[in-house]
Amino acid sequence: MSENIKKTEFSNISENNDDSLNSFFLKYPDFSFIHNMLPCGIFRCKSNKDLTLTYMNDGFLRLTEYTREELIRLYNNSFASIIYSEDLQNVVKESMNIKPSSIDIDMEFRIITKSGKLVWVLSKGMICQCSGNEYEYCSALVDITYQKKAMRLLTKKAEHDGLTNLYNRVTTQILIDNYLKYEVDNSKAVFFILDIDNFKTINDTYGHPYADTILVDIAKSLRSLYRSTDILCRAGGDEMIVFLKDIQSKDIAMDKANDLIKSIAEISKRRSTGLPITCSIGVSLYPNDGKTFDDLYKKADTALYYAKEEGKGQIFFYDALPKTYHYMNAETKHTHIDSKNMEPETEGDWLLWYSFNLLNDSDDIPGAINLILSLLGQKTGVDRVYIFEYAENHTRFRNTFEWCKEGIDSEMENLQALTIDSVKAIFDKFDETNGLLYCKDIEEFYPDPIYYVLKPQNITSVLQCELKNGGQRFGMLGFDECNGKKYWSLKLVDLLIKFSHLISVYLSNYRLKQYLQMEGNSRFPSL
Repeated sequence: MSENIKKTEFSNISENNDDSLNSFFLKYPDFSFIHNMLPCGIFRCKSNKDLTLTYMNDGFLRLTEYTREELIRLYNNSFASIIYSEDLQNVVKESMNIKPSSIDIDMEFRIITKSGKLVWVLSKGMICQCSGNEYEYCSALVDITYQKKAMRLLTKKAEHDGLTNLYNRVTTQILIDNYLKYEVDNSKAVFFILDIDNFKTINDTYGHPYADTILVDIAKSLRSLYRSTDILCRAGGDEMIVFLKDIQSKDIAMDKANDLIKSIAEISKRRSTGLPITCSIGVSLYPNDGKTFDDLYKKADTALYYAKEEGKGQIFFYDALPKTYHYMNAETKHTHIDSKNMEPETEGDWLLWYSFNLLNDSDDIPGAINLILSLLGQKTGVDRVYIFEYAENHTRFRNTFEWCKEGIDSEMENLQALTIDSVKAIFDKFDETNGLLYCKDIEEFYPDPIYYVLKPQNITSVLQCELKNGGQRFGMLGFDECNGKKYWSLKLVDLLIKFSHLISVYLSNYRLKQYLQMEGNSRFPSL
């Protein structure tokens, strides 16, 4: 700007009317241009039930799709009129109850645009005194619809088994324990564990793809047989869990289990293979056999093994087992079944679920990300896990997070200002379809420019994935091997992609809040 702007001029804007603001913009037209071109809405409204708008920039109008004249004519400048009804009460209450001295106020809610779209927004602002005892809420308004959709998708992926779309075991345990914790007296429920008989033989004879289609068909049968309120789970391998709520008698439970046996027999009949498809089912009853997931699982698991020993294709209730068939006899067998959950893809799902909850519950996103990188490094056995992000308006690329295995040197200090040419050398090698760079031996890159970026870091094999926000790349998540060539398995590649999506959502949202915080602290713009 051609002139120095005095701090008092900013302060006076928040205390006077729009004439003062217009005068300020006339005096500094370049500031007015920047103010209206910001990629967010800026608005000011009264702290009343209508949230009456007293100022809005062009970004606010672009976000809501209204003109200033339409907001006056249609809604008498009531911001409350375009806030989604389910969110309105909380927004008004929050705005009217905020203390005048409050700063850095965050609210997330939905607005309805002129075209009828429902848009999630983040409002970040402060309370300003206008005159006397009247106060107004001054805020930046950012569209976070993409982040919200991505978060919902990640939640679903984290909760469900990727093949069958049934709940995974971790989610199932949480849902069942929560249900039992708050269940009313005299309620009853049924816990099934079912296991496909001779599934390994089917797998070995017809191959994994065919065996997977059987699991998918059984999952479809479960959904068609039972209610949407029941809990259906693939616990690992060919083991599935069914939790039926409000089953008041053992006879009804037996009927439900027999329905499943018959349904699987129909699947076998349709497929007409040489190997019959049958299942064994172990059953425990709530509350007689237990009042937690663990108790019910162990009892049903014991009954399942008894069914297997008695010839398979059968249903056994825990309370009907011979008294000589003690629980301790089943404890060893239970460990065998549970080991299915330590298969790489299942452990990866658990790690993804754990990381999602860690990020979702954390007030320290950088600390949570550092912990996740450490867990990823230890679980996958790689030498280095890291994140790079663009900085200084995309003029530099810097290493912002890093975990290194013991004995592996950190490169973070040396990678704070990669040039755009170096970054281009890396991203030119990415597969545009899936946003991946995959290389088991970087010598294959010689003499391309990327070789001279990676070689000084003692990298021998590399796997990297883009971090994106709203379709725009803002960084990457990567794994390095520094002690020989490494074959990156498809499971590891899939795990990296899932984590890149998860970290993208939370890291981009954290950076956005950082940016808005910085703008608020510098009072730019101050209304």
